[in-house]
Amino acid sequence: PSWMNTRPKSRERRAAWNRKAILFISFTLYPFMAVFETIAKYAGQQMMVFQEMVNGLYTSTPFGAAKILGELPGSIILSVTYSIPLYFMSSLRLEVYAYFRFLLLVFLLLQIARMMALGAGVITQSPNYAALAANLLFTGWILTAGYIININNLWDGVQWIAFISPIRYAFQAAALTELEGRNFSSCAASGPTTNYSASSPATSSSCPAPLRGDADLADLAFDTLTYQQCVAILLGMYATAVAVVIVAMRVRSRTRPE
Repeated sequence: PSWMNTRPKSRERRAAWNRKAILFISFTLYPFMAVFETIAKYAGQQMMVFQEMVNGLYTSTPFGAAKILGELPGSIILSVTYSIPLYFMSSLRLEVYAYFRFLLLVFLLLQIARMMALGAGVITQSPNYAALAANLLFTGWILTAGYIININNLWDGVQWIAFISPIRYAFQAAALTELEGRNFSSCAASGPTTNYSASSPATSSSCPAPLRGDADLADLAFDTLTYQQCVAILLGMYATAVAVVIVAMRVRSRTRPE
């Protein structure tokens, strides 16, 4: 079997594929930009921060807490302004609970990406090396998210990489909200149509059998976790990233930077 996911030929499968494409782009575009924004911002602050930490003005834990709380309003505003046009102009599930589920995933992934970038900056103490490390890590997250590469067909020895990709869990949770329990048909209930629709099976005998969203989720192994479990894993990843940043800053603050 092919290890790459290719665009399907049938209209029914393309209806689900297009929705997955929108979700995948949503979870890669803005968090990727936030990575380099964070690295650039920290590069201008790191000398002052470490000088103040060496002089005993504060420790890494208060700095981490202030960093999170200080950027929280901005992260919420950016997540909302990013998600509203993207979600409602993309023919995704037009239900209130579905949008807020999507918004929560965008926000969590944005926070994880920023904290990962901050950790790369603290550990490397170089904007160039931090950008390189963050780029390599984020690229690995993208490739193992389940959209480009079919994780089920990869070698067993490398499948574990997918389980440390926050993009995969965000993508999986959003796909569950969008596809679970739905049927995708190229025919409307009143007769054939060229528009893709997500509806109940068509009554016309000339229409092909609709694609079950649950079957499409199973093909990507996205039926193994619930939405709540994916969110819990993302929260755990964020907490781990925060802990790594605090420990790295504590170690770095023991010596005065050059």
